[in-house]
Amino acid sequence: MKRVLILALFGAGMLTAQAVEFGYTEPSRIAQAAFAEAGVIASIHVTEGAKVTTGQVLAWLNADTLRQDLGIAQEQLRLQSLRYDQINGLHQAGNVSMEENEKAKSDLAVADLRVKRILAQLDDRSLRAPFDGIVTKINREVTESVSAAQTEVMTLVQLDSLKVTLHLPEKVAGPLALQDSVGLILEDRIPVTGRVEFISPVVDAASHTIRVTFRIPNPEGKLRSGVRCVLASDVAEISQEAGVKEPSARALQATAPASDLPLPQRRPRAVGKQTDDESGVK
Repeated sequence: MKRVLILALFGAGMLTAQAVEFGYTEPSRIAQAAFAEAGVIASIHVTEGAKVTTGQVLAWLNADTLRQDLGIAQEQLRLQSLRYDQINGLHQAGNVSMEENEKAKSDLAVADLRVKRILAQLDDRSLRAPFDGIVTKINREVTESVSAAQTEVMTLVQLDSLKVTLHLPEKVAGPLALQDSVGLILEDRIPVTGRVEFISPVVDAASHTIRVTFRIPNPEGKLRSGVRCVLASDVAEISQEAGVKEPSARALQATAPASDLPLPQRRPRAVGKQTDDESGVK
């Protein structure tokens, strides 16, 4: 369970601490872009950090043989098309039987399907962006091979909105409904609005919390993924209990997950070493 200790001033020089659930912002979508088949990488057209659009070609596998097959198939299609036009004209004039005309028509259809099949195979050797996003990591280099078991080449993320998951107490998550707008606070006390996207129907038996996912709009991409996030109401509640308007920068400091185990007592440090004479031992 992820928690953050928020410290606030209380009275004269006293501190109060309360455990607050927190989470980390995540991209709205993450994709391990991979080829549909194995092969050798012929070219990579993007770099890490590049912004890409849906359908943009990111990389190619070697496809020289397929391109030659495509040229042959297209030429066969052209000849079958000319042959069918001639036979169909003769059939209309009554000089060719229906069976011969249908065979020419079938040959033309087969030639067309052969071209389309090779084009589909070529498309499988291209890697295209599944959505508008940013390339965050490239795992392979040109001339490296990808196998059928491991075809991932690069990682893409979509950051036009972020997600954050919090495990909230039942009394907090209970009143929430899908599409509700909730105030959140990111690191450096940045206030944002999150929309409830998912509320788990299951209560965690151990912690008595409910998993809730919020979506945070990020159209300009100014907010980063991986930033700690808490409910604004938790911060306001602790500040109110502490008698201050808002916690200081140190008040939002995160510590390790809270534990109910007592802290070990520190042993007193020895000031000096006694001699046998000083201790009375002869």
